[in-house]
Amino acid sequence: MVDALVAPVVGGGVGCAVAAVVWRLVASPLSRRPRLMAVPVVLAAMVTGLTFRLPVLASAGPVAIGFLAVELERRERRARDRRRQAGLPVVVDTMIQQLRSGTGLRTACVAPVAVGPEVVEMLRPLVAALERQRPLREAVSGLQAEATNRGWHDAQLFAATLAALVDRGGPAVPALQRLRLTLMGAVEARSRAESQAGQARASAALLAGAPALFALVVAVADTKVGHFYLREPAGGLCVAVALLLSMGGWRWMNRVVGRALRHHDSGVDRRRGVRR
Repeated sequence: MVDALVAPVVGGGVGCAVAAVVWRLVASPLSRRPRLMAVPVVLAAMVTGLTFRLPVLASAGPVAIGFLAVELERRERRARDRRRQAGLPVVVDTMIQQLRSGTGLRTACVAPVAVGPEVVEMLRPLVAALERQRPLREAVSGLQAEATNRGWHDAQLFAATLAALVDRGGPAVPALQRLRLTLMGAVEARSRAESQAGQARASAALLAGAPALFALVVAVADTKVGHFYLREPAGGLCVAVALLLSMGGWRWMNRVVGRALRHHDSGVDRRRGVRR
């Protein structure tokens, strides 16, 4: 009896540790809801598995729940990035309208149009510095530093345009018009690239889920295999390890696709920068 409980407990602890490490590595500090919601579910899975003598639930449950939380956070980050990228051209367009009406560049930067929390967060260093009556160039430098730290290429381009206008002067409306066209083109190119990458992600999901699907079919077809996976501690550990391997493969394939998309974005930015 003691041996039968040791393996699920150890497996559950390992699963929780792995899930915590993965959350720490890939989770965004801006969104903690999935992992906070996952904590009581993990505890419930472990308690249920130990109570009803289901080692697979106590050992593989935390791994599966951790993977689900990580995936939800990754999807939320991607959605936030898309909303931020789509909102910045609207901000630039509003600034152009304000400048045409006679508003100064500093005034146009102090109160940008609110097109979503993602854009507000991105422009917070600029707006906060201007509200503290700091020089416009210093505020733009703060935005540049934040955009570089976060890897926001569109915000870097926006900040560089403002910096050039502050340092060199000249008419701001034509420069912002070209910036708006560049940002809109980048959003469209990103949308096309995401659409083309959908097939690659679907193939990655199929490859990552194939082992679990095969094991499920075998467990349903053979009662002995099903009993091994459900009731035996070694079977539960096998399922947990299989989930970890599938999760690693899924993350690796998504990283490859994401790297290709980032390379595409940087290439679009360089080509458009040359044309300007």
